[in-house]
Amino acid sequence: MDSNGVTFENCGITELGAAVEAVSNSVRHGRLEFSNTEVVALMQQLETSIRRLSALDSKLIIEAHERALPEESGTGKIIPFLRRTLGLSAHDASVRVKITHECGEFRQPTGHLSPANLP
Repeated sequence: MDSNGVTFENCGITELGAAVEAVSNSVRHGRLEFSNTEVVALMQQLETSIRRLSALDSKLIIEAHERALPEESGTGKIIPFLRRTLGLSAHDASVRVKITHECGEFRQPTGHLSPANLP
């Protein structure tokens, strides 16, 4: 919670994005004056965070698809949409879509979510 009483539970996507960027910049530009044990612990925590952010990325890719954002943008398909929107290479965009297909929960025509192949 910050001095204004804002928590991660009650802030919007803009604030969350800014918080992630602030933490990333702080760690990236600071000196890592930690013990070996602390470096390993930080690496493990970072890996967990990366996996959670990857899960969020998959949810957003599904959301973009469900909202027909690729069609609306004129790219027509999700990979060209990710390339144009995020500045990804064709390979990176394709990998993210493959991960999403394996790890994402897709809405069926009935409205129910299908479970992920690799949750």
